[in-house]
Amino acid sequence: MATSDLATRILTGDASLWGPASSAPTRLGWVDLLAKSYESLLDLTRWAESIDQSKILVLGSGAVAQAARTYFDFLLNHKLAPQRQVVVIDSTDPRSIADVDLSDTAVIVSSSSGTTMEDQALFGFFYARLRRPERFFAITEANSTLDVMAREMGFKRVFNSPEKVGERFSAFAEVGLVPAALAGMDLFELIEGAKKTDVGSYVALGEMWGANANAGVTAVEMVHGREDDALAAWSEQMLTLGSAQHSNGLLPVSCHAPAGSYSRSHFAFSPKTIAEFAQHLYGVQFAAAGAGYALGIDPFWEYEPAANEARTLGILSGQLRAPTLPESDFAGLGEYLTPMMRPGEYATLSAYQPLDFEEQLNQETSRLAERLDANPLTAGLAPRHIYSTGRFHTLCPIGAHVVQVVSRDYGPKVTIPEMDSDFNALIVAQADAQALALIEAGKSVTRIYN
Repeated sequence: MATSDLATRILTGDASLWGPASSAPTRLGWVDLLAKSYESLLDLTRWAESIDQSKILVLGSGAVAQAARTYFDFLLNHKLAPQRQVVVIDSTDPRSIADVDLSDTAVIVSSSSGTTMEDQALFGFFYARLRRPERFFAITEANSTLDVMAREMGFKRVFNSPEKVGERFSAFAEVGLVPAALAGMDLFELIEGAKKTDVGSYVALGEMWGANANAGVTAVEMVHGREDDALAAWSEQMLTLGSAQHSNGLLPVSCHAPAGSYSRSHFAFSPKTIAEFAQHLYGVQFAAAGAGYALGIDPFWEYEPAANEARTLGILSGQLRAPTLPESDFAGLGEYLTPMMRPGEYATLSAYQPLDFEEQLNQETSRLAERLDANPLTAGLAPRHIYSTGRFHTLCPIGAHVVQVVSRDYGPKVTIPEMDSDFNALIVAQADAQALALIEAGKSVTRIYN
């Protein structure tokens, strides 16, 4: 499988590849996650089969949410008959959470620490509604705040994440496998398929993307079918976040058909079987590692939310003033952005909208991409991407034009238990906090009120 010295060194856990200051020594455990025993997979499969509820709610943010969503959506969209519905809640839009039916539902709280603002707010809300700890599970690091709390409260089961993996590279850890098993994914077929990954080809692909980025071609056009939108979003955050520290980082552009005249690398995928899906999941991690090596960056760097949470709390408390931003609308956005954008810059739609807004966002993105043509365009629901691709928009020196899609009215107020606030105010404060961070970084920020 490994066809190059670089691939071999990654497979053997050579942390020196990314320099002495990288986080690689504490983040290369993902390479060995496929070496799971038959007994551990059997235990997880039998446990999943014993759960009575037909719907699983996954509360999390960033990569942990993306992994869970990717497994379920692959089974559903490729007509592989998921055994349960898995609903991932990584939105603070009150319209996405207020009316969720919990009558036949178990809840996974998935977070390394359990201390991030979104995780605490979502857990507090759903626990207050259900108040049945025997229907709750946790996936977290050993001895974390969430680990201690879940055991004290009597959660039905607590899964501890393996050491030296982190969240972004955890698709084959408990973060991914627990919701996959509950959805009905055949874990044995998944792991055996992943073991057949042509690691060398993915490393070479990443090296090529990194070399292109060093030459000024930062965009990686990911072409895929609509049935693989979740897989594309997972791949996007895998490739983007680590490169947010670098002037020539990777900018994945998800699309359903090639578009635009700008220079870019290419990445097309259309897995049809669980084995092909597994090979993509495992392989993209090697591509990210290879690209990081070529770029001279730390591909395992993970976002720390403290600064953004401080801004959000500052706005909620009135200590920080919300920014005044120029406004546009979808109909006139292309005409508005075109004269502002220089060669090499890109635009992104950051939609603080409910989870079911995704289809409309895809349509608006396709129309705007045709209008911009010479510049890349990305899009994503927020605050989901604050923990993944959104950090690229703030940190990377590439010129970015961010368009926030917000609402003037988020509906009836939904109170957050044990917080002096509600989800309506929280999501607005998160948008304002992101805008402040972008403005401080010298980025252009516009708003559409939907």
